[in-house]
Amino acid sequence: MAVTREPLAELAARSSTPSSVIEAEPDGTLRIVAANDAAGELAGAGSGAALEGRTIAEVSPRSVVPLREALARATRTTVPGVVLEGGRVFDIELIPLSPTRIGISMHETTREERARHALELTTRELQDLYDRAPIGYHSLDRHGVFRRINDTELRWLGYTRDEIVGVRRFVDLLTPESREAFEGTFDRFVERGETSYLQFDMVRKDGSILPVQLHATAVYDDTGAFVASRSTVLDVTERRRAEEREREVWTQIEHHIELGTEELRAANEGLRAEIGAREQAQAALAQTEVQLRQALKMEAVGRLAGGVAHDFNNMLSVILIFTELALGEMAVDDSRRGDLEQVRGAAVRATELTRQLLAFSRQQVLDARPILVDDVIAGLERLLQRLIGEQVGLSTRLGARGVRILADVGQIEQVIVNLAVNARDAMPRGGRLRIETSVVDLDEEYAASHHGVRAGTYVVIAVSDTGVGMSKETLDRAFEPFFTTKEPGKGTGLGLSTVYGIVAQSGGHVWAYSEVGLGTTIKVYLPVVEHDASAADARSGLAHARGGSETILLVEDDPLVRAAARRILARSGYLVVEASAPSEALSLASGLGRVDALLTDVVMPELTGPELADRLRVSRPDLPVVYMSGYLDVDVVGPRVLEERARFVQKPLTNEALLRAVRDAIDRG
Repeated sequence: MAVTREPLAELAARSSTPSSVIEAEPDGTLRIVAANDAAGELAGAGSGAALEGRTIAEVSPRSVVPLREALARATRTTVPGVVLEGGRVFDIELIPLSPTRIGISMHETTREERARHALELTTRELQDLYDRAPIGYHSLDRHGVFRRINDTELRWLGYTRDEIVGVRRFVDLLTPESREAFEGTFDRFVERGETSYLQFDMVRKDGSILPVQLHATAVYDDTGAFVASRSTVLDVTERRRAEEREREVWTQIEHHIELGTEELRAANEGLRAEIGAREQAQAALAQTEVQLRQALKMEAVGRLAGGVAHDFNNMLSVILIFTELALGEMAVDDSRRGDLEQVRGAAVRATELTRQLLAFSRQQVLDARPILVDDVIAGLERLLQRLIGEQVGLSTRLGARGVRILADVGQIEQVIVNLAVNARDAMPRGGRLRIETSVVDLDEEYAASHHGVRAGTYVVIAVSDTGVGMSKETLDRAFEPFFTTKEPGKGTGLGLSTVYGIVAQSGGHVWAYSEVGLGTTIKVYLPVVEHDASAADARSGLAHARGGSETILLVEDDPLVRAAARRILARSGYLVVEASAPSEALSLASGLGRVDALLTDVVMPELTGPELADRLRVSRPDLPVVYMSGYLDVDVVGPRVLEERARFVQKPLTNEALLRAVRDAIDRG
């Protein structure tokens, strides 16, 4: 079939830059159908006819890749700057003729043309960057009329370029207030040639306000005359909104301050009283913050101390129980008996240490009952005088007659003794120790300014000395465990920390004041309770430490403590079923016909002791329970441990205490 071909002259006429012209098949081979003589000369063939039937790859290998890439676009396109054989540079234009023909026009470019093209490309790129920048740009002539403006600023303002350039002055687009500010800075701008960042309010085409920040640079001619300005423009709408919100907040704060000031002025009748009240409130706040930090520190140290006491009590339980068992099986004249007595004595002294740690951490069980503080102090006077020695004079003034607190009498005695001993040690050359009691009402205002204090009626025990006193730094740490200013071997640092823990666990708080060289006063506040005869100790009258033949379910996760407890109970005749975890205990109990008592640790990984007791009492509602622990989180399980149908035995365990608790729980049913 004959192929109709467009004459090469006509193809050259259709090319935008005609030179060498080729007609080829638009497939992968780019086979040449026709070519003019200029193309033949370029390829070194002499004439266009000599190229017919050959492929572009044969004629010009360097042009194949850019031509194929251009053909893939399937539209008329120009490929600029193609370097062909011999280093000559051409712009190649592809002209689609038909589905089976493609025209190729090649125009050799000069260095000047390439430079012009590069400049045009760079200009287009710069113009695109100028127009698409995220900030506004504009230039003004000497009269302030827009000479140029980018698309970004036009979009912000809502105008077209024809409505702005050569038509409007920058000042015409400002609000009256901003116009006045701009005109006031214009002369200085012309002199300096550059402005700092200034903020103006521009008016959009729709009448809305566009807050902007502008930085302008002046342009001068060779004579130094001002010609034009160039400016960058930032849209500060969000910044303005943030500033307005900040101003609103400060306005509200100032308003509230003014209202508060007026109320204080009216209440205190004058500026002096108002300032005094503010200073007092501020001081109560330097003080509540300090108290809070101290309380948080003491809480953290207390939890650490309680955890240490827990592990230590387990070890002491094993030492004491097996030592007592070994002593019980030894002859009186056994040569090893003295060594074991020494071990037992050391363990007992260590027990006192753990009890002090538990007192500080508020994790001991208190034998609380209504007591008369004045009677407790009166009963201690003779002992206190012997403790403080003849060089220290003791005086008491008891003003809480007939007023009761709910506390462990032994613990309150320990508080008073510890404070008295500390006071004695602060007066190595003698002095005066004064113990006073009184009843005070602490109101809501006092409670608000003292962290952890509740409003109410309190008995106050004040212990004052005339000793060396404490610095502020020492006073801040005085209640921390193991902190002491005494020489090594003369103090454990647990006296005041024990006081702190006992008082806090009894619902009270401690306040201390001291000055170097003048002495120290420590006040203990304990909440007052109404006397209730029914509240007397329901757990008094412990049974004798005797054994029995009942079945005891023993639950303890520490294997050494479990083995020691089992040994005590089995040796006393009890049938012991032991479990290492609550889940094992529940499984064992389901297969037992009879369980006469549950002996369980309080803190265990799966369930607490009280939670285990609840599970077992579903099927055994009258099951007696004995709890044992060396660490008691009273906020979590304390009240449950002290329930009426349960007994508690404090770790470290001893034969006597454990047997008494188990026997008493079973007998009371």
